Amino acid sequence: MQANSISSVVRGREAALARVQALSGLTFALFLGVHLVNVLLAPFGPALHDAVQGSLRAAYQAPPVELVVVLGALVVHVSTGVMRARRRQHAVRNQATRWQRRLGWGLVVIVFGHTLATRGPSLVYGVWPEFAGISFSLNWLPAWFYPYYLAFGLAAAFHGGLGVLRALRLLGWRPATPGRRGAALLLGALAVLLLVALLAYGGVLFPIADPMANDYAKLYLGP
Repeated sequence: MQANSISSVVRGREAALARVQALSGLTFALFLGVHLVNVLLAPFGPALHDAVQGSLRAAYQAPPVELVVVLGALVVHVSTGVMRARRRQHAVRNQATRWQRRLGWGLVVIVFGHTLATRGPSLVYGVWPEFAGISFSLNWLPAWFYPYYLAFGLAAAFHGGLGVLRALRLLGWRPATPGRRGAALLLGALAVLLLVALLAYGGVLFPIADPMANDYAKLYLGP
Protein backbone atom coordinates (compact mmCIF):
# COMPACT_ATOMS: atom_id res chain seq x y z
CA MET A 1 0.00 0.00 0.00
CA GLN A 2 2.78 2.41 0.88
CA ALA A 3 4.58 1.71 -2.39
CA ASN A 4 1.35 2.33 -4.32
CA SER A 5 0.82 5.59 -2.45
CA ILE A 6 4.34 6.81 -3.26
CA SER A 7 3.90 5.79 -6.90
CA SER A 8 0.62 7.71 -7.04
CA VAL A 9 2.28 10.84 -5.64
CA VAL A 10 5.10 10.57 -8.18
CA ARG A 11 2.63 10.20 -11.04
CA GLY A 12 0.66 13.16 -9.74
CA ARG A 13 3.76 15.35 -9.62
CA GLU A 14 4.78 14.26 -13.11
CA ALA A 15 1.30 15.07 -14.43
CA ALA A 16 1.42 18.51 -12.78
CA LEU A 17 4.86 19.21 -14.26
CA ALA A 18 3.66 18.09 -17.69
CA ARG A 19 0.68 20.47 -17.52
CA VAL A 20 2.87 23.39 -16.44
CA GLN A 21 5.31 22.62 -19.25
CA ALA A 22 2.45 22.41 -21.74
CA LEU A 23 0.87 25.71 -20.65
CA SER A 24 4.19 27.57 -20.63
CA GLY A 25 5.07 26.12 -24.04
CA LEU A 26 1.73 27.22 -25.50
CA THR A 27 2.26 30.69 -24.06
CA PHE A 28 5.72 31.06 -25.54
CA ALA A 29 4.47 29.61 -28.84
CA LEU A 30 2.35 32.75 -29.27
CA PHE A 31 5.52 34.84 -29.38
CA LEU A 32 7.30 32.30 -31.58
CA GLY A 33 4.44 32.28 -34.11
CA VAL A 34 4.33 36.07 -34.27
CA HIS A 35 8.12 36.20 -34.70
CA LEU A 36 8.08 33.71 -37.58
CA VAL A 37 5.26 35.54 -39.36
CA ASN A 38 7.21 38.78 -39.12
CA VAL A 39 10.29 37.11 -40.65
CA LEU A 40 8.21 35.77 -43.54
CA LEU A 41 7.16 39.33 -44.38
CA ALA A 42 10.73 40.21 -45.42
CA PRO A 43 10.10 39.57 -49.17
CA PHE A 44 7.47 42.34 -49.09
CA GLY A 45 10.15 44.90 -48.30
CA PRO A 46 11.76 46.67 -45.33
CA ALA A 47 8.98 49.22 -44.88
CA LEU A 48 6.21 46.68 -44.31
CA HIS A 49 8.47 44.36 -42.31
CA ASP A 50 9.56 47.11 -39.91
CA ALA A 51 6.08 48.62 -39.63
CA VAL A 52 4.58 45.28 -38.61
CA GLN A 53 7.49 44.56 -36.29
CA GLY A 54 7.12 47.96 -34.63
CA SER A 55 3.41 47.37 -34.00
CA LEU A 56 4.00 43.87 -32.65
CA ARG A 57 6.96 45.00 -30.59
CA ALA A 58 4.83 47.59 -28.81
CA ALA A 59 2.74 44.66 -27.57
CA TYR A 60 5.23 41.87 -26.83
CA GLN A 61 7.89 44.17 -25.41
CA ALA A 62 5.51 45.87 -23.00
CA PRO A 63 7.11 45.03 -19.61
CA PRO A 64 4.27 42.84 -18.22
CA VAL A 65 3.93 40.91 -21.48
CA GLU A 66 7.65 40.49 -22.05
CA LEU A 67 8.30 39.36 -18.49
CA VAL A 68 5.38 36.92 -18.32
CA VAL A 69 4.48 35.78 -21.84
CA VAL A 70 8.00 35.74 -23.29
CA LEU A 71 10.73 35.48 -20.66
CA GLY A 72 8.64 33.93 -17.87
CA ALA A 73 7.05 31.32 -20.12
CA LEU A 74 10.44 30.42 -21.60
CA VAL A 75 12.14 30.01 -18.22
CA VAL A 76 9.25 27.92 -16.84
CA HIS A 77 9.13 25.77 -19.97
CA VAL A 78 12.87 25.07 -19.88
CA SER A 79 12.89 24.48 -16.10
CA THR A 80 10.02 22.00 -16.17
CA GLY A 81 11.62 20.26 -19.15
CA VAL A 82 14.86 19.82 -17.22
CA MET A 83 13.02 18.52 -14.16
CA ARG A 84 11.02 16.04 -16.21
CA ALA A 85 14.14 14.86 -18.05
CA ARG A 86 15.90 14.15 -14.75
CA ARG A 87 12.93 12.08 -13.56
CA ARG A 88 12.59 10.16 -16.82
CA GLN A 89 13.66 6.54 -16.49
CA HIS A 90 12.84 5.01 -19.87
CA ALA A 91 14.08 5.86 -23.36
CA VAL A 92 11.50 7.26 -25.76
CA ARG A 93 10.80 5.04 -28.75
CA ASN A 94 8.88 7.57 -30.86
CA GLN A 95 11.34 9.09 -33.34
CA ALA A 96 9.52 12.43 -33.64
CA THR A 97 9.54 12.82 -29.86
CA ARG A 98 13.25 12.03 -29.69
CA TRP A 99 14.00 14.66 -32.32
CA GLN A 100 11.77 17.20 -30.62
CA ARG A 101 13.61 16.75 -27.32
CA ARG A 102 17.05 16.84 -28.92
CA LEU A 103 16.16 20.04 -30.73
CA GLY A 104 14.76 21.42 -27.47
CA TRP A 105 18.13 21.05 -25.73
CA GLY A 106 19.88 22.78 -28.61
CA LEU A 107 17.29 25.55 -28.73
CA VAL A 108 17.81 26.27 -25.03
CA VAL A 109 21.34 27.47 -25.79
CA ILE A 110 20.49 29.18 -29.08
CA VAL A 111 17.41 31.05 -27.81
CA PHE A 112 19.20 32.68 -24.90
CA GLY A 113 22.18 33.63 -27.08
CA HIS A 114 19.87 34.94 -29.81
CA THR A 115 17.90 36.95 -27.28
CA LEU A 116 21.06 38.52 -25.88
CA ALA A 117 22.26 39.51 -29.36
CA THR A 118 18.93 40.97 -30.49
CA ARG A 119 17.24 42.28 -27.34
CA GLY A 120 20.41 43.37 -25.55
CA PRO A 121 21.21 46.30 -27.89
CA SER A 122 17.68 47.67 -27.59
CA LEU A 123 17.77 47.54 -23.79
CA VAL A 124 21.24 49.08 -23.47
CA TYR A 125 21.50 51.39 -26.51
CA GLY A 126 17.94 51.75 -27.78
CA VAL A 127 18.88 50.10 -31.09
CA TRP A 128 16.65 47.40 -32.61
CA PRO A 129 17.87 44.98 -35.30
CA GLU A 130 14.83 45.30 -37.59
CA PHE A 131 15.23 44.51 -41.31
CA ALA A 132 18.55 46.40 -41.53
CA GLY A 133 20.07 44.52 -38.60
CA ILE A 134 19.35 41.12 -40.10
CA SER A 135 20.67 42.37 -43.46
CA PHE A 136 23.87 43.39 -41.68
CA SER A 137 24.39 39.95 -40.13
CA LEU A 138 23.82 38.17 -43.45
CA ASN A 139 26.25 40.44 -45.30
CA TRP A 140 28.79 40.47 -42.46
CA LEU A 141 29.10 36.69 -42.00
CA PRO A 142 27.02 35.04 -44.74
CA ALA A 143 28.59 31.59 -44.37
CA TRP A 144 27.45 31.50 -40.77
CA PHE A 145 24.18 33.42 -40.63
CA TYR A 146 22.36 32.02 -43.68
CA PRO A 147 22.49 28.40 -42.40
CA TYR A 148 22.09 29.59 -38.79
CA TYR A 149 18.83 31.45 -39.42
CA LEU A 150 17.46 28.68 -41.63
CA ALA A 151 18.30 25.92 -39.14
CA PHE A 152 17.09 28.01 -36.20
CA GLY A 153 13.74 28.73 -37.86
CA LEU A 154 13.12 25.12 -38.87
CA ALA A 155 14.19 23.71 -35.50
CA ALA A 156 11.98 26.18 -33.62
CA ALA A 157 9.03 25.44 -35.92
CA PHE A 158 9.41 21.67 -35.55
CA HIS A 159 9.89 21.74 -31.79
CA GLY A 160 7.20 24.35 -31.26
CA GLY A 161 4.66 22.91 -33.69
CA LEU A 162 4.89 19.37 -32.36
CA GLY A 163 4.93 20.72 -28.82
CA VAL A 164 1.73 22.70 -29.39
CA LEU A 165 -0.10 19.64 -30.74
CA ARG A 166 0.98 17.49 -27.80
CA ALA A 167 0.29 20.22 -25.26
CA LEU A 168 -3.25 20.65 -26.60
CA ARG A 169 -3.85 16.89 -26.40
CA LEU A 170 -2.50 16.84 -22.84
CA LEU A 171 -4.91 19.63 -21.90
CA GLY A 172 -7.87 17.74 -23.32
CA TRP A 173 -8.09 19.06 -26.88
CA ARG A 174 -7.91 16.79 -29.92
CA PRO A 175 -6.41 18.83 -32.81
CA ALA A 176 -5.97 17.22 -36.20
CA THR A 177 -2.39 16.18 -36.96
CA PRO A 178 -0.76 16.33 -40.40
CA GLY A 179 0.98 12.96 -40.14
CA ARG A 180 4.56 12.28 -41.19
CA ARG A 181 4.10 13.13 -44.86
CA GLY A 182 2.09 16.25 -44.06
CA ALA A 183 4.64 17.38 -41.49
CA ALA A 184 7.47 16.86 -43.98
CA LEU A 185 5.60 18.91 -46.59
CA LEU A 186 4.93 21.70 -44.09
CA LEU A 187 8.59 21.81 -43.03
CA GLY A 188 9.67 21.79 -46.67
CA ALA A 189 7.32 24.68 -47.49
CA LEU A 190 8.56 26.60 -44.45
CA ALA A 191 12.18 26.00 -45.49
CA VAL A 192 11.43 27.52 -48.91
CA LEU A 193 9.65 30.52 -47.37
CA LEU A 194 12.48 31.08 -44.88
CA LEU A 195 15.07 30.88 -47.65
CA VAL A 196 13.15 33.45 -49.71
CA ALA A 197 12.94 35.69 -46.63
CA LEU A 198 16.70 35.38 -46.06
CA LEU A 199 17.41 36.26 -49.68
CA ALA A 200 15.25 39.34 -49.22
CA TYR A 201 17.10 40.33 -46.05
CA GLY A 202 20.40 39.75 -47.84
CA GLY A 203 19.54 42.06 -50.73
CA VAL A 204 19.39 39.30 -53.32
CA LEU A 205 15.73 39.76 -54.32
CA PHE A 206 15.73 43.56 -54.48
CA PRO A 207 18.07 46.45 -53.66
CA ILE A 208 18.36 47.35 -49.98
CA ALA A 209 20.11 50.10 -48.02
CA ASP A 210 23.79 49.63 -47.23
CA PRO A 211 23.66 46.88 -44.55
CA MET A 212 26.87 48.16 -42.96
CA ALA A 213 25.61 51.70 -42.43
CA ASN A 214 22.76 51.23 -39.93
CA ASP A 215 22.91 51.75 -36.16
CA TYR A 216 22.81 48.04 -35.39
CA ALA A 217 25.81 47.37 -37.64
CA LYS A 218 27.73 50.24 -36.05
CA LEU A 219 27.35 48.65 -32.62
CA TYR A 220 29.31 45.64 -33.83
CA LEU A 221 31.68 47.31 -36.29
CA GLY A 222 32.26 50.57 -34.46
CA PRO A 223 31.76 54.08 -35.88
